[in-house]
Amino acid sequence: MRVWRCSPLWLCFPVPNGKGERLLDWKAAVKIPWGILILFAAGICIASAFVSSGISPIIGEALAGLRT
Repeated sequence: MRVWRCSPLWLCFPVPNGKGERLLDWKAAVKIPWGILILFAAGICIASAFVSSGISPIIGEALAGLRT
């Protein structure tokens, strides 16, 4: 989860190669499908909320009846 919060920091840190280049420049950042990354992060947040609230086992038991 913390990785998603820190991903914009890739634009800030230089690569340790002595040239002062960034890990991720703006041209590459524009091409990243940010919508997919946000959707993935939202799924992780929802799953974490389900587990912490205790609703995850309830949903699991409800879906267990759908076996074929």
